[in-house]
Amino acid sequence: MSFIEKNLSANERILYKGKIHWYIYLRCVLFFIIGFLTSDLSMGFAGFMFFLGIISLILAITNANSTEFAITNKRVILKTGILKRK
Repeated sequence: MSFIEKNLSANERILYKGKIHWYIYLRCVLFFIIGFLTSDLSMGFAGFMFFLGIISLILAITNANSTEFAITNKRVILKTGILKRK
């Protein structure tokens, strides 16, 4: 059960649930592509780009999994964050 479903008031129902756009993964894909293309030139730089790609991927997945959007028949709800929810 999601955060939004747990915090609905009486007679409130969800009309629409949204998700974060796939665009947040673009940065890590670009790091991986740059790392792959430069692997013949410099292994250190390519390794650094792969490292940045992995870090960006972890941050994007965390952001996507910790954010919820919903429109109910009474209000609009947005939840962000893991430890400090807003």
